[in-house]
Parts: sequence; structure tokens; C-alpha cells
Amino acid sequence: MLNTESNIKFIKGVGEKRAEMFYNLGIFDVDALIHFFPRKYEDWTNTKSVSQVNSGDNITIKATMITPVKEHMIRRGMTLYKCRFSDGESVINVTIFNNKYLAQSLRVYEDYVLFGKIEKTFTASSMSSPKIEKPDTGIRIH
Repeated sequence: MLNTESNIKFIKGVGEKRAEMFYNLGIFDVDALIHFFPRKYEDWTNTKSVSQVNSGDNITIKATMITPVKEHMIRRGMTLYKCRFSDGESVINVTIFNNKYLAQSLRVYEDYVLFGKIEKTFTASSMSSPKIEKPDTGIRIH
């Protein structure tokens, strides 16, 4: 039976390699593992409109994709995928770097939840490499 003073390597599923990774983080017993918290949380539950936020803010937006993804080959090994989303009030230009799978999975006129840093100018709003998920995935704390 494990208790809080038990060594981390006695937890089911923790072998020598995983135990070594925990040791490098300073986690040697079960109590230290229980009290080890992530560096930060991303709360995706509070969605906002682009018009409500300032440039440089990390925000969550629920938006609809309004243009198909366009592929731009910058140089060998560097591909940009660009598309536009609308939150009902504003249009957001989204740039995705070297993520062909994500770009191919996006569909026009479908709703998505985007999380990332917004950049606003006088004429446009944009997000570079936001995290994008379907709104029905359920988990909103990352």
C-alpha cells in the first residue's frame, strides 16, 4: 500500500525512465507529486469578442471560419497557411505555421474555439499560430 512518503517509482506505471524524469523535476515521493502544479493554466471558458480586448492579450474566441485555408510556401521547409474567422462582430486573420494537418482539418462555415495572442492594428486583427479546437471537445481548461 502506498502512502505519501512512498518513493515515486513504486506507483503503478512509473518505471525507471519515468522516475528519472520526476527526479529531475525534484519529485521524489508521492506527496511531492500531489503538490506539483503546472506552471500555468489556459482557461478557455471565458470567450470574448475581438472588439472587447487589447492588442497583445491572450484570449479565447468562438468564431466561424469564413474563408478556405490558403497555402503559402515561404521557402523550403516553411509553409504558411492563412484563413479568416469571424466572431460575429469582427474578422480575424489567422496564420498557421508548418501545420498541414491542422490546416487540412479546418472547414469553412464551421465553428471553432481559438486561443492565442491577438494582434490588432487600425485596419485588422490577427492571430499567429493559435490553438484551435472544435467547440464540442468539452475540455476548456488546458
